[in-house]
Amino acid sequence: MQQKRLVSRCNLLKSFTDHSGYKVNITFNSAVFSEPSDVLIFPLYNEGIILTNHKERGIELPGGKIKNNESAIDAAVREVYEECGASLSSIQLIGQYSIPDFNASGLVKSIFVAKVSELNAIKQTTDTYGPVIFETLPTTADLMREDFSPYIKDEVYPLTINHIRSTKKLNSYLKLIHI
Repeated sequence: MQQKRLVSRCNLLKSFTDHSGYKVNITFNSAVFSEPSDVLIFPLYNEGIILTNHKERGIELPGGKIKNNESAIDAAVREVYEECGASLSSIQLIGQYSIPDFNASGLVKSIFVAKVSELNAIKQTTDTYGPVIFETLPTTADLMREDFSPYIKDEVYPLTINHIRSTKKLNSYLKLIHI
């Protein structure tokens, strides 16, 4: 039996149950990060954020699976471009969450914050309608609208935004890795 990939129980910021009933563990402590299978990106644009409008689920953060022989950071850059048409000037890994019982090996998703430098047209072959630009960061109440995906309505979004704000490292996050 395959061992499930988990975010360590020590140093957890929070555990919660998502909309599908799965237990989710989230941490912003890089010392306990494990090998991810997926990525989630917070693409900041001016004073706001760019989300994507998924054709089936609605408005959500861009993200997806890491391809074979692809690093997590390369996957994050690719996903933001494919789903939003966004070119990035910088990106930084800031957190990770896991859903241990999602499948046989569990799901581990790395969380990135990125600075968008330019928006481009997206290919029509993608599973999204393209970017949705918010001039300010949506509040938790905003996320409860019907046109938002259930995936953005859990605690990952507010916990990550609060982490960025509380550590006061937003500028350093966006200056660490230039692409």
